[in-house]
Amino acid sequence: MVLPFYKEDPNICPARTLQFYLRRTQDLRGKANALFISFKKPFKRVSAQTLSRWLKDMLHKSGINTEIFSAHSTRHASTSAAKKKGVSIDVIRKSAGWTKDSSTFARFYDRPIIQDSRSFGQAILEV
Repeated sequence: MVLPFYKEDPNICPARTLQFYLRRTQDLRGKANALFISFKKPFKRVSAQTLSRWLKDMLHKSGINTEIFSAHSTRHASTSAAKKKGVSIDVIRKSAGWTKDSSTFARFYDRPIIQDSRSFGQAILEV
């Protein structure tokens, strides 16, 4: 995994945050080789459900409505943002852990967003 540094704003830089987290958890890790460990003894690898709960808690604390958005919503948001910024479908697939021939992004994530209800009607009429 490649995690670039976001130099424009170090306070929201994922790479910098990861370095900080690894330093803070270094003494707790022992033989644990997982990236994310629990913060309660015995400090073992956390489950996918725990990570999902942590992420949902952070979404809620950030003011995001977690009745509508879930931890999984971040996958949709990140892959859609990458596509919008011109990242190739192959890179998006690889980063999301999808196979080279996967149609998951095309089927479930790559959806045009029409901002205005009138443009929806106009788009249909132009077909």
